[in-house]
Amino acid sequence: MSSFRVAMCGVLLTACVVLGAAPGDPIRVPGAPPAPTPAPSPDGAVSLAADQLFVIDSDIPVLVLASPRGLVSITEEAGPVKVRGKFVDGTGVETRTFKGKSVVTVEAIAAGRCELLVVPVGAAKGEQVVRRTLDVIVGQGPIPPPVPRPDPKPQPEPKPDPLRVDSVWVVVVEDAAAPRTIETATALNDPYWGGLRPKHDWRHYVSDSPTAIANGYVEQAKRVGYPAVLVLSATDGDPLRVFKLTTVAAIKTAVTEVTK
Repeated sequence: MSSFRVAMCGVLLTACVVLGAAPGDPIRVPGAPPAPTPAPSPDGAVSLAADQLFVIDSDIPVLVLASPRGLVSITEEAGPVKVRGKFVDGTGVETRTFKGKSVVTVEAIAAGRCELLVVPVGAAKGEQVVRRTLDVIVGQGPIPPPVPRPDPKPQPEPKPDPLRVDSVWVVVVEDAAAPRTIETATALNDPYWGGLRPKHDWRHYVSDSPTAIANGYVEQAKRVGYPAVLVLSATDGDPLRVFKLTTVAAIKTAVTEVTK
């Protein structure tokens, strides 16, 4: 960092000559680079490349602002310092010494034009503000591909056909601690149950039945509420439908959906 500061100081001293500033001027800013480097644009803007430094060397405290923001970075240090680098008013890499009490380094971040305002702390008049226009030149890197926008109305994925089996067991689990309702009694006494055999079969349990507990029927029934209906594969006992018992018609529909 010390070598960088040295180079910056030299830039400021050169700037005094280029700008015609007297050696005693309290604020020194870079101007146009010496020949044969091309002169600044006709409107007085100074070009600042990505590998260059624009250094403000001031004997008094200053506040440096950039408008618009985001094109350059501004770093302030206490002088004297030595800086090594490429300066906007130089011809190559060099080392400069900046002797001011406040040394401000401006570096390129993004391409564009901005104005630097060097405001002495406590300034009361506009003419005390030093202004410089910068044309910031930064090479553009590879542009990443655009992020694809999601479909505003994505279509739901088609549901696979439900598993169908040759035969099922229909298991009904009632709450052992609750009395049977009229609706449940009506459903359990429907002639439909007699017609399930011989292709299918059915079982009826209460929630404190050791068999129902051991087979996991009670656990599944609790998830939907009592009385519960479990339509299971007769081959491996896998649950195909689990729902709360309402009517026999609902059971008929469930069995039809899962059987071949």
